[in-house]
Amino acid sequence: MHQETDEYINPVDQYKPDDLYAEMPIDPSPQHRYSTRSKGPAEKPAPYKDGRTWVNTTISKSLKRLKKAIFHASLTIKQKNKFGVYTNMTVRQAIDKYGDKARKAVTDELQQLIKLKVLKFVKAHEIDPIVLKSRLPSKTFVKIKFDAAGLFEKIKARLVGGGHKQKRYLYSESETSSPTISLVGLYIVALIAADEGRTVITADVAGAYPELEEYLDSRGKLTAECLKALYGLIESGRLWFELLSSTLIANGYVQNQYEPCIFNKWHEDEQVQSTIGIYVDDIIVTCKNADIAEAIITSLESEFDELTITRGKIHKFTGMIFDFTESRKLKITMKKSIDEILKRNNVTSTAVTPSTEELFQIDETSPYLVSDDSSA
Repeated sequence: MHQETDEYINPVDQYKPDDLYAEMPIDPSPQHRYSTRSKGPAEKPAPYKDGRTWVNTTISKSLKRLKKAIFHASLTIKQKNKFGVYTNMTVRQAIDKYGDKARKAVTDELQQLIKLKVLKFVKAHEIDPIVLKSRLPSKTFVKIKFDAAGLFEKIKARLVGGGHKQKRYLYSESETSSPTISLVGLYIVALIAADEGRTVITADVAGAYPELEEYLDSRGKLTAECLKALYGLIESGRLWFELLSSTLIANGYVQNQYEPCIFNKWHEDEQVQSTIGIYVDDIIVTCKNADIAEAIITSLESEFDELTITRGKIHKFTGMIFDFTESRKLKITMKKSIDEILKRNNVTSTAVTPSTEELFQIDETSPYLVSDDSSA
């Protein structure tokens, strides 16, 4: 016999969590961070408490993505390139717009991966079908890079592995997370260098295109075995940090126990200390003895082959400009980042106070406060 009730039951609440997972799998493991190349960390989703939360969250995220897509579509290519915020392009888009310069950037990226023996190309028809089916996708992006001052620097291509297809439950947190120097740690290294008059050198570790036609499959695609860390794969950040840190430790450097991306070494003969800070593949070296600083760079070049090196009093590092021109003083600017913030928020004028123009205007039509309200 059917019993009527006035209580409303949301259909979503009738499903058990297991049913929801079966319909749309959600990883129930705890949240943890893993290394990315973006400005912020990525996070694994934790399970939702109930069906209603799941539905509301999904709709909310969809709306946000839609608004973001509409905003991006409203920007012109000139706006995107000028401020360097939304500059990722596909290879075809880049070649259509920048021609041979974009084609050279893509070629240079592939040449580098081959030179460093990151990839070993194989013939798809010679691989076990089960293994072939589980291969990860990759995509090459082209980006217009701007320096910390907001000026055009170069066209850069990057081949990224499809880490989103990897089974993260097979990896522990320690295998997928990589530290980077903190902002406070970086400032301390730079301030000590300025105060002691140290020599400062910054370096960026870089990542003939051989005939590959024999490795193309029937769809014109290449298959390769990944032999070393590749951008996009979830374990790459950790593998790179372990390689770089172990190299420094083998050369007598001591890792800071509070800042794992800062390494120090005392040089007994010269009675000076050298310091190295790491932010992914960006490196800052400081030492009062210029010869020691140069020797460190030479050692890194011999180990990692290709470095982009900056010497002198002004350095661009992690989106900031460090100016050591004045004795015992350090000037840090972030013009590009500030321009991006102002642009995104449509700020076109200046103000001496944060208040609006109506601060001291009186609304004569506004009702008077009662005595209790005015005393409060």
